[in-house]
Amino acid sequence: MKKLFVCACIIAIGLAAPLAALASPPATPKAERLKADVEKLVSFGTRHTLSSATDPKRGIGAARKWAQSKFVKIAKACNGCLQTELLERNMSGPRIPNGVNIVDVLAIKPGKMGWDHVIIIAGHIDSRVSDVMDFTKDAPGASDDGSGSALVIEAARIMSQQPQNGATIVFALLSGEEQGLRGGRLLAETAKERGWKVSAKLNNDIVGGTLGTDGRKVDNVVRVFSEGIRASEDLAGQMARRNSGVEDDGPSRSLMRFADKLAAQAYPEVTLDVFGVRRPDRFARGGDHLPALGLGFPAIR
Repeated sequence: MKKLFVCACIIAIGLAAPLAALASPPATPKAERLKADVEKLVSFGTRHTLSSATDPKRGIGAARKWAQSKFVKIAKACNGCLQTELLERNMSGPRIPNGVNIVDVLAIKPGKMGWDHVIIIAGHIDSRVSDVMDFTKDAPGASDDGSGSALVIEAARIMSQQPQNGATIVFALLSGEEQGLRGGRLLAETAKERGWKVSAKLNNDIVGGTLGTDGRKVDNVVRVFSEGIRASEDLAGQMARRNSGVEDDGPSRSLMRFADKLAAQAYPEVTLDVFGVRRPDRFARGGDHLPALGLGFPAIR
């Protein structure tokens, strides 16, 4: 998991500061901290979005409260360099027919350019069993997406130790992903409403799943998914992009290629191959970067 963590942190630092700053790479992620944070998330039993929001030990509410406390602790250690915030909105839909309060947990590191240059590092904190409507059974979610959530927390730890960047960096733990990308939608719409100029959203989902169905363990390759035809364009714009052959030149594709460059440049001692996948996500699947793409923000998974 440590190798796969490097990619998101390095992309963010490279976007937030001049490339020359990478001559002094950030501290190395700690595998033991990542493991401890994943195990803590598992200990809440289930993090289903419809589970208890008030139980102090079990359910999504306890997990979010713990995550917020981690951000607060990091903020205290860096003399308030991070600002914590909760985004909340009641939402309903096919997987939440009676409605539920969707809560995103944020930690924000202000940058020199303020809200004119924003990078979002995100993962979803909720989990589920096979039956998406069953919020009572244990749903440990170590991989999906305890791994991504631990990555976001570790990124906040490491980047809180760095000097102020040019970009404002938003570390986001999102709820309701399994109920229809609700937390991703809440964050994207909030960014739009507040006028954030989002340069990149990095969605980290199942980043620790390195054991394939054929039994092979691959810990030196990270897949980066990016859109070509832009979801935010109307049909005429999409067809014009397709007809001119520039679907590979959009901002999310550029972000994917930048990820590949930075992974090798910033940590030469770590063998990490960024494998670019030229589609928005896995076949017939989706993640919390899709709402950002729909509003025109560059985003990769």
